[in-house]
Amino acid sequence: MNFRTTTTDSTHFENVFGTAAPSVRNQLSLAYGMAAGEEPSAWESRLYENGLVALAPVAGTSELQKRYDLVNLPEAFCKAIGRAAEALAHQDEEHEALDMLASVMEKAEELAAAA
Repeated sequence: MNFRTTTTDSTHFENVFGTAAPSVRNQLSLAYGMAAGEEPSAWESRLYENGLVALAPVAGTSELQKRYDLVNLPEAFCKAIGRAAEALAHQDEEHEALDMLASVMEKAEELAAAA
């Protein structure tokens, strides 16, 4: 599915995800760190055709970027959303964030299925 980069940082993502943004970003950092051997220190926000706003890692070197590119972004993003939702479910005041994550998960799963 096609996308366009909306910001060369995580600003757009943070605006869309609100209070859930740090948790999703942390989960993505862990996934990329495990797969590529180094957690991302920079991100870009991407807007996909289906309306999903996702984070993609940006590396300082081409070799590290190649390792990041080997990670299936839609799949990693789905897992990160699921884990963030689990963490937020234990916090009673985060119902709005959970509803938003459920909506985003549908778009992420659509993207993963198309990949």
